[in-house]
Amino acid sequence: MKLMMLVKNENMKLYRQRSGMISLITAYAFTMLVAIGQYVINSSPVLSYWDSASYVLQIFIQLFMLVSMIIAIHILGREYSTGTMKLLLIRPHSRSRILLSKYIAILSYILLGVLGSVPLAMTIAGITSGFEGWIYVEDLHAAMKLFITKLFIFPFYIALAFTITVLTRHQGLSLIITILFFAITVNFVPVIPGMNILISFLFWTLLNAAFLFIGVRAFKQQEI
Repeated sequence: MKLMMLVKNENMKLYRQRSGMISLITAYAFTMLVAIGQYVINSSPVLSYWDSASYVLQIFIQLFMLVSMIIAIHILGREYSTGTMKLLLIRPHSRSRILLSKYIAILSYILLGVLGSVPLAMTIAGITSGFEGWIYVEDLHAAMKLFITKLFIFPFYIALAFTITVLTRHQGLSLIITILFFAITVNFVPVIPGMNILISFLFWTLLNAAFLFIGVRAFKQQEI
């Protein structure tokens, strides 16, 4: 119950600043422009409806991942830079709950953004490929499998962003390190080339848990 109250408070702070919603709308708009722009200038055959929708979702997920990491670093890093972290720590909440509430809040924000991208992708797919293709269930299953697989990257990179921010206490440095790590590893998450998909998922899940453990442990030991 205490954790959920902290999550609610973090969500209120996130949406009160308006930067979260502005970033989300910008990601939607940019995805739409990129997808339709490539359709206009591309001379190759048109994709099927669900392949087109899947393509749009992949554009959004790659872009929104970067946006989410920036927001994650900001909502934690600003607590250090403004000194409000001390105000959080004098409340009757454990440090682990404080950090996890921020982690859960940003994941709920991501869930909202991703759910909103689905109708956007379906609309753009209809514009570029025609709406009649939505009835082909086989293509839908393949698109859903790819979509769910891609969603796996969000918790992992948000845990990384939080941990780096806790360790450095600096937004700019955390952003540089996190984006560099993202650029190096994004082609291997969640499926490592040449490795079984279940083993790949297990590897990244354990690494995700390790990042959270390191972040929480470091946060507990810090002198603010």
